[in-house]
Formats: sequence, structure tokens, C-alpha cells
Amino acid sequence: MFRLLVSIVGILLAMPILAFIMRPFFLFRGLTPDDKRRKWPGDDEVPGAMPSGSRAITIRVPAEQLWPWITQIGQDRAGFYSYRWLENLVGARMPKVESLRPEWKNREAGQKLLMAPTERFGPIAAMEIVEVRPWHHMVAKNSEGTWAFIVEQVDLKTCRFIARGTWRPSLSWLARFLHATVFDPIHYIMEWKMLRQVKRLAERRFNS
Repeated sequence: MFRLLVSIVGILLAMPILAFIMRPFFLFRGLTPDDKRRKWPGDDEVPGAMPSGSRAITIRVPAEQLWPWITQIGQDRAGFYSYRWLENLVGARMPKVESLRPEWKNREAGQKLLMAPTERFGPIAAMEIVEVRPWHHMVAKNSEGTWAFIVEQVDLKTCRFIARGTWRPSLSWLARFLHATVFDPIHYIMEWKMLRQVKRLAERRFNS
């Protein structure tokens, strides 16, 4: 029992250290220096919000072929293409959908982007979609920040998928510490899985 407690304490102490060491790697993975300096859709939606992590991946499909996979994102649609077992472990009830559904091909400003069932988690489980430009970006926000899904055409058969997050820093030092050492690493793991899964599904369908 003593050894178990020592191990747990060791893990808890190591997490913040590892998070700060790995932060330069995971916070803006896949972005170029120019990407890090530029303004992205949604950056100005929440006053005082700052970049809190952005990831980019190259996908070998045209933008119009990638876009439908993005409009399906949401707990009430195709989920988030991430680690479902982890999401469902906390009661997110995330579905498994690996095909395109025609009824989900459109998104509009004013719709909700559900993160989890609102009847279980309340209003915090939903973000509001505030901007949609088909084939290019969809931006959702809440009082704390934004989450943008962006498609940039590279050539006729290639595009980049960028997930962009912003966060308005809390006045609490403890909240800022937990955001940097717990939320940011976990969000990276889940989001990077989402990008890779979208890449796999989109390229598989395009090449089939």
C-alpha cells in the first residue's frame, strides 16, 4: 500500500514537469513559424482570449472532400474521432461513426457543437457555432474561448486540417496551473488523435 501511494504521488509530481518539458512539442504541433504568428478564424471572438494550442496535419484529399468530415464533428453527430473509450469513461456517450452521413453535411452559425450530453453535464457541454465558411472553417465558442476547425488548400489534391484553440486565462493561479499541466496535455492527446483519424477516414474514402 505504501509503495502504491508513493507511485501515485510520484506520478502526480512528474505530470507538471513533463507537461512543461513537452509543451513546446505538443502545443503547436504541425504549425510553421509563420502559422504561429498569424491570426486564425475565431481568434478575436472572445475578448482577452489567447492561443492555447493549435495542431495541423496534411491530408491528401481536396478541401471539399475533407469538409464533410468536419461538419460531422459533435457528440450528437459523429463524435470527435478520438479515443472514444476515454470519452465514454466519463459519460460522454460518444458515438462511433466512420462514414459520411448526408444529413450532417451542413453546419450553420447559431447551432450547438455538443461536447457531451447536456442533460448530464449541463450548458458547459455545448459550444455555440459562431462562424462557418464552407470548405474553409468552422468556429465554436463559449465564455472561456474558442475552438476552430480550419481547412487550407495546398494544391488540387492536398489540404491542411488545423485545429485552433484559444482560452481566456483565469484570474486564479491554480486554474492557470491546472490548465497548463493537466488540460493542455490531455487536450493535445485527444485532439491529435482526432486529426489523425480524420486524415485516415478522408484519405481512405477518397482513394477507394
